Amino acid sequence: MRSLYIALAGMIEKFRYLKPALALVLFVVGAKMLTAEWPKGLLGASFNVVLLGVIVLTLSAGVLLSLLRPAATQQRFAALEGARSRSKSFGEGNAISA
Repeated sequence: MRSLYIALAGMIEKFRYLKPALALVLFVVGAKMLTAEWPKGLLGASFNVVLLGVIVLTLSAGVLLSLLRPAATQQRFAALEGARSRSKSFGEGNAISA
C-alpha cells in the first residue's frame, strides 16, 4: 500500500478527487484486515479479486471525476486570465496622453 501511495502522491495536486479515493482505498483495506475471515467466507475464493476490483474502481473513479470536473481554482484562474487579457487590450486603445 505504501508503494501505491508513493506512486500516486505526485498526482494528488493534479487530480483533486484522488485524495478522497485514496482515503476510501485505505478504509477498505483496513476493514479487510480487521474482518479478514468474514468477507472471505462470504465471497469465497474470489475475495482478493473482488477487493482488487474495488480498489481499481475507486482509484479510477477518483481520476475520472477529477478530469470531468476541473477544480474551481483552475476555472477561476482561466477566467482571470481572460479578463486580464481583455483589460490590457481595452486599456491600450484608450490611453490618455499627457
